[in-house]
Amino acid sequence: MEQQISGEGRAVVFQEPGKPFELINPQSTSSYLRRVAFHLLLEYKRKFGSTGLTDQAEILDRYWTRWAGSDVSGDRVLDALGECFQRLTARAQKSLKMRFEERASREQIAADLQISQNGVKNLQQRAKAQLRQCLEEKLGAVDR
Repeated sequence: MEQQISGEGRAVVFQEPGKPFELINPQSTSSYLRRVAFHLLLEYKRKFGSTGLTDQAEILDRYWTRWAGSDVSGDRVLDALGECFQRLTARAQKSLKMRFEERASREQIAADLQISQNGVKNLQQRAKAQLRQCLEEKLGAVDR
């Protein structure tokens, strides 16, 4: 089997050699990727033993279903997140972009923003709390 990266490195898709991946519809693709992830999890568990990931996977699936609902692509959630992100201060946006897009360390972010590392931590915690609150308002409350 050949391994390919799909969606700019976000999902690993396995396919037979010479057979291109077909996108039939979002629901089928979502179902297929869930099956692939499940089988990869089983393979991992067989290889390395039980890791207790099943409970976490069920929690994640519950949150996904609650937040995304029937929107299997997640576009509704991503659109809401984009709108909420725009509400943050420029400094908070820059901090989160550096951390999650550029993979910058807290030390690098602190130097760039000219604040302490603890200041970066507080800034990011406040920004993430604001994003969470905004998403809950837009998408409905989610159990914690």
